[in-house]
Amino acid sequence: MAAMRTQRGVAPDGLTGAPPRAARRRAAILGAVAVLAAAGVLAGVLASSGSGVAPATAASARITTGGLAAVKSAMIAKLRAGRVHFSWVVCVRNGERFHGVAVVRCNVEFGDPHVQAYCSVFRGGRLVTSAEDPAIPCRPDDAGFTTIIQTSP
Repeated sequence: MAAMRTQRGVAPDGLTGAPPRAARRRAAILGAVAVLAAAGVLAGVLASSGSGVAPATAASARITTGGLAAVKSAMIAKLRAGRVHFSWVVCVRNGERFHGVAVVRCNVEFGDPHVQAYCSVFRGGRLVTSAEDPAIPCRPDDAGFTTIIQTSP
């Protein structure tokens, strides 16, 4: 006489009543993918909306220039907000004009040596660089010292 043995929590047909391990794992993975997708969509929306502030209206988007110290301070704040490592910033007027206002050129030292020029104006009170708006003129500037190379005959 074959006695039917049953284990605790296991039905006579061998099913536990709970989904198989693979099904639970698949549900957990799908849940994690859904959470990551929602986080990605949210990050994309936040990134595309800028700082979360409404875009400047035509009246407040007036283009102005600032003193060299104000432009330098705004440039340093912009670099720090972007968590960019830099060694120094020097700002000078370069004689260019954009929408009737003077453009300020800031040279930023990023190391080994790598100096990048950013020509800037204020639009609606916010610093805008030539990297963000290519219409801001920022031609190469050869100002500074020159090295005389002397060769022997």
